[in-house]
Parts: sequence; structure tokens; C-alpha cells
Amino acid sequence: FFFQAEDGIRDTSVTGVQTCALPISEASPELHRTETAIHSRRLPLFLAVTPHGTAFTLAPVGGAGRGLYFADGSGSYRAIASAGPCVVAGTASAGDWVVWTTLDHQQRTPADAVSWQLSAWNSLDHRVVRIARSRVPVPAEMLPAVSGNDDEIAFSTYNGITRNTFDVHLYRFGDRTTRTIARDLHASAVALVGHRVFTAVTEHVGRQGQGQTDLYVIGRGGRLLTVTGNGRSSAPQAWGRSMVWASGHKILRRHRGVFSVVERGDLNWPQLGAGFVVDVSAVDGRSGVVIYPFDGEPFLLTQPRGMHEFAVAEAQGHRVSWIAAPGGDPSSAGSVLVSEWKIGRAHV
Repeated sequence: FFFQAEDGIRDTSVTGVQTCALPISEASPELHRTETAIHSRRLPLFLAVTPHGTAFTLAPVGGAGRGLYFADGSGSYRAIASAGPCVVAGTASAGDWVVWTTLDHQQRTPADAVSWQLSAWNSLDHRVVRIARSRVPVPAEMLPAVSGNDDEIAFSTYNGITRNTFDVHLYRFGDRTTRTIARDLHASAVALVGHRVFTAVTEHVGRQGQGQTDLYVIGRGGRLLTVTGNGRSSAPQAWGRSMVWASGHKILRRHRGVFSVVERGDLNWPQLGAGFVVDVSAVDGRSGVVIYPFDGEPFLLTQPRGMHEFAVAEAQGHRVSWIAAPGGDPSSAGSVLVSEWKIGRAHV
């Protein structure tokens, strides 16, 4: 789906942002690539890809992200959220919007509860909105799950240890309204496909309390309608009219009612794009960014040179962003944020 940088024309005298456009054919989209040097020895984490650039956090080694930044492909990046004593613990994208979760402090022990706030920044006009905040401190593994499209997001909130359930909400950027669509679910993951919200619910069955997880779509009144029934479905993700989820060692995709399968193999956390998933996977004992198309064979997007060269990868539509560390380790020699995307005729 994408081509390696070596397939294009590269000028070794160019520094900072390097861009190449590869014309495939007159009727086909063109591949574009930008590289932004990140002048920090902190680890870039939690990428959020938008049509106008990529947001990322910078974290101390062994810690969560502190502060949120945005690179628009011009060769520089800017701070869009200064966390101060707080911690940015996760990001997501919804059209032009970058959505992030801020914690009131760095978790010190697994039992240390944190308070959170969910915010968003528009990458086109730079507006900031506050979406929601925690009612009670929660364990760090119970933070909101977020899934977005062009004008709204779905997110889950934890109801505390006593109830040990989640509520699911829809937030619309146009009128800044929040609507609760389901309460007291045993599920935190959400996937917003069009205007329908899917979730993965775990039920414990048998004497051993073994968990079985299936996908459901949330209907009117919070009613759950079954999508899968094999007890092995998890990690739903959405983009446009497509949704993917994990089932054993396979990734299943549902696009406009048509199902397709990718053999999962040794993937870590595949991210959904337009007709593919991208992941940071081991290749010949090294770590690299791999594209898994739904209509072709997987291939290596990068040429890895060190185990820590690629820390994270993210996809949104036809755009993929990932972190490269020319020195092999971002914490010792800095890193580069790389983005590739296609323009022209859509592939989906």
C-alpha cells in the first residue's frame, strides 16, 4: 500500500524536513512523505494522526507523556498542551481534532488512583475544548477509551470499584453536547463506525470464571445487539465505514457489510487505516513498521537499523506516522517523526 523511502529520490544534503512525491500514474494517488526532527531525548509516544499533521507526546524514559505537541510537516513542531505537573496519558484523533487524556499526577503504584480530564484541539483552527473529567479517582488502567469520526467521538468512563462498570457517551464537536448512550457495561473499548458505537463486552462463565469477550453494537436505550458470538473478539477499532477487531491470531475487518481477514501472527497493537493495518512488529529479530493490507501480502514499510529505532506507529485514513531514531535509541540521540500519505483518488 505504501512504498519505502528508498524507492523515491532522496537528496542527502537536505536536512530538517525531507519531502518526496512519488507519481504512481496519472489516475493513481501520489505518495507524499515528511520527516520532522524531534530535538529531545524524551520518548515520543501516543501518536494521533489528522489530515493536517501528527500530534505526539514526549515522555521521560520509563514514564508517561508530559505535554502534547503537533508537527504539521513544515519541519517544526509546536506545543498544543502544556501538561505542567500533569501527565498526558493517551491520544486519539477525530477528523481535524486531536483528543487527549490528562492525568493529575504520574501513577506511582498499581493501586494509585488518578483523576483525568478529556480535551480536544482542532488542528485546523487551533480551538481547544474540554469534553469531560472524572467524577472519582480511578486506576490508571481504567482511563477513557476514545474512538472518533469527523464530528463526534465515543468514549467510555469508569464508574468506580464498587460498581466496576463503564458508561459509554457520545460527544458532538458541532454543538459541544454529550449524550450517554449506555450505562453499567462490563466493557471499556469503543469503536465509532459512522454514527453507530460498537463495544467489546466480557462475560465470565463457568466455575473458573473464564472470560469470554464478544462484540456488540449499542442500540436505542443502551440495548446491546450481538455482532460476534465466538467469545474471542476484542480490541475493536474504526475508521470511516470500516471496523476491525482481533479474534485469536486473526484480524477481522468489516467494511460495508463485507468481511475480510488478516493473519495476525506476531503483531503487537495493529492500527486501522484505509484498507490496511499498521503495526510495529519484529522482522528478522529487529523491530520495524509493517503494513498488512486487506487485499495483499504484508510488507515492511521501513528498513530497521536498531531494536529501539521505531517506538510507535499510527494510521488514520491513507496516512501513516511513526517514530524513527537514526541513532538507534530516541533517549540517547533524539528521533524523527515520519509521515507518509496518499492524495488523489481514494482507495476505499
